[in-house]
Parts: sequence; structure tokens; C-alpha cells
Amino acid sequence: MTLTTHGIAGALISGALIHQPLIGLPLAFASHFLLDAFPHRDYKILSLDESAAGSGVIVMNRGRNFTLDLMRIGFDGLLGLSIIWGLNSVVSPGSLYIVVLGGILGMAPDALQFVYGKYRFKFLAPIQSFHSHIHTDIRFKNSLLWGVGSQLLLVLVMSFFWWWYF
Repeated sequence: MTLTTHGIAGALISGALIHQPLIGLPLAFASHFLLDAFPHRDYKILSLDESAAGSGVIVMNRGRNFTLDLMRIGFDGLLGLSIIWGLNSVVSPGSLYIVVLGGILGMAPDALQFVYGKYRFKFLAPIQSFHSHIHTDIRFKNSLLWGVGSQLLLVLVMSFFWWWYF
């Protein structure tokens, strides 16, 4: 699932519960795991050392592919935050900080997965274990239509719900 999709879901949840941030923000974080349980397409991390990844360790080889990965992941995250910012500033500008924080929390488990794989902080082990366990094994690797189309449809439905709800 892309960071954009995760971010919009987290923002929508935190926005819907804007007056109850102690409920909305944790649910925004939890939405990541729910979305990852559905079949989807992930983009390939070009600089990932596949031999190390098999043992749960994240090693990203520096070089051209690493730069491309940073650009793609950065663009994905910024696209999600831009959509969140744009939708929220038109609909409910007073709630911007909570909604953007919800979007960031919706994306956070993927960042935590990288941090755990790279540094092996023990306090992140339960989150990583749960993330790996709940993540679907069904990937739309060979179908751009299903892989990207399903996430685009999800983003459009969530965006429509956002406009309708707020």
C-alpha cells in the first residue's frame, strides 16, 4: 500500500474524531495495519539487499537505486500530505494539525518497519511482528490495473467521504 493511501486513511480517521484525538490518533495509526491486510501492490524498493531482507534485516545499498528509492518514497509521502493538507484546508482549516498528524501516524508503521530492520530496537519488535503477520501475502505485482487502481479507487472513495463528512 502506498504512503499516500495510508496517510489519507489516517487523516480521515483523525479528522472524523477531531474532538477525541486520544481515540482518533491511535486509530489513525492502527488503520495502517487494516489496510495492509487487504491485497494491494507495493512498489519495489530497488536498493534493498534481498539476501539480508530474508532474515528480517534491512540493508539498503547506497548508490543510484538508493537515491531513486528516497525520491519515490519521499514523493509518495509528500503527495499524501499534500492531498491531506489541500482537502483539509478547504473543508476544515481549524483542524489541520490533528488531521496532518493523523496522516503521519497512518504512514508511520512503514517508517518504523525500516527503523526496526536497520537498528533492531527491541521495543519495536512487537509492532514489526504484528505488521509482518497481518500484511497480506496477496500482492498485485503483475497487475498495474488492480494494484494501482484499487488504491486509487480507495483514495477517491476516502476523499469523497471526507468531503461528504466534513
